[in-house]
Amino acid sequence: MPGWRTWLTLALLAAAGISGWSILNHRAPQPVRAPVDSRSDYQLFDFELVALDENGNEAFTLRAPQLARRPGDESMDLATPLFLFPVSGEDGSGPERWQMRSDTAWVSPGGEEVRLAGNVEADGPGTGSDAATLRTESLSVFPADERASSDVRVTMRSGGSIIQSGRGLRMDLAKKRYQLLDDVEFRYAPNR
Repeated sequence: MPGWRTWLTLALLAAAGISGWSILNHRAPQPVRAPVDSRSDYQLFDFELVALDENGNEAFTLRAPQLARRPGDESMDLATPLFLFPVSGEDGSGPERWQMRSDTAWVSPGGEEVRLAGNVEADGPGTGSDAATLRTESLSVFPADERASSDVRVTMRSGGSIIQSGRGLRMDLAKKRYQLLDDVEFRYAPNR
């Protein structure tokens, strides 16, 4: 015949089981989340688009094989886009254009910010010693302010022979002035 310790142990185990069951069944119900609609409002294929700013001036021109607009915030996702960003010329002669490509891009709802991602190539206006090229994995462009920035490694080439790289970038696209923020390397590689 079992002793009083065995009965006490069985009673405590039963009480623990009942308490656990009670806690599990009396929790506040989890909120029911509506399914996320991952479909886009609309899509464009093989298109060219000219986006205008609030004054009716060209903010940027865009060519891409695919655009999908998100229904929630009206932002746009792009595949392998080519952007042409007009900037005021240094001599006031009129707009010049930066040409930028990437694997993907995101455009904010009002077009205030464009985020280029994956194999970003940016080629500045001008030729020869004036031309600047930029290569990175991520670049944010602010068309209205004619500026760009990045927080990752950036490699720049200017004049065909000066190569600079660093982590982080702040750039004035119109004046072709830039600042590399960290881990900067500089190299002169003359053309032959």
